[in-house]
This record gives sequence, structure tokens and C-alpha cells, in this order.
Amino acid sequence: MTAVTSIQRITLRQGDDLPSFAAVVQTTDGVAVDLTSATGAYLTIRASDGTESEQECAIVNAATGTVTYDWTRVQTLLLEPGEYELTVRVDWPSGVYVVAPSDRNCLLVVRPEITNPPPTDNAWLTTIGVPIYSTADEQVFAVI
Repeated sequence: MTAVTSIQRITLRQGDDLPSFAAVVQTTDGVAVDLTSATGAYLTIRASDGTESEQECAIVNAATGTVTYDWTRVQTLLLEPGEYELTVRVDWPSGVYVVAPSDRNCLLVVRPEITNPPPTDNAWLTTIGVPIYSTADEQVFAVI
């Protein structure tokens, strides 16, 4: 049996490309699966209606079983808000593969995209309180 550690749940909004998916493929005893001879690793995203999509993961440290996947803005825009089960499939040269975790407890939670457009009249925002809005005629300040 295998498990995925270093991830239990990822929450992002439609259109986000962060946080990336990162996981360590391990046995249920907590021993990292050495992916040195693996021919590939794939992230499976399974919707509640059973539809699945599969994306190739990067094996970033084969000896420690570490894989990553970077979302794209377009990909997350196409995901409907809701929960998705995540698994990693590792393929071996013999044709054998391993799917982790076997209990499908890793979740991707997709929240709706924020659709408030930014101001278009030369306004700008800052994250730590000084000017938060500025035009040629006025400036608004806030203490955050």
C-alpha cells in the first residue's frame, strides 16, 4: 500500500495557479518510495461525478519520492467550484503502476473566481496601508 504525505487539502480559486501540488509518495509504513526507475508520475483529478483528468507531475526528488504539479490559470478556470479527489499514479518500466493514496483522502477544493474587476481609472492598490486609491484628482489613504 502507498500513501501520499505532505498534502491533505489544497484550496484555490478558479483562475489561481498557486499553491502548487507537492507530495511525497510513501508506503503506509512511512517509507519514501524511490522513484529513480519510474517512467512517469501523474496527478489524477477526480470530480464528484466520477470524471477524471490526468496531468503529468514532475519528479523533483526521485530518492525521496517527491512529485510536484503546477496548475495553470486556464486549467483552474475550467474546474467547477467544488471538491476533487487527488491521487498520484507512478508508472514503472515493467508496466506495473502504483496509485497513492489508496484511500483517496487528498482533496482539491476549488472556490469560485473573484469577479470584481480592478479599477480602470489609473487607480491602484497596495497590501500594507498607505495609499490604496489614487487618481489625478484625489488620493485615498487607509491605515491597515
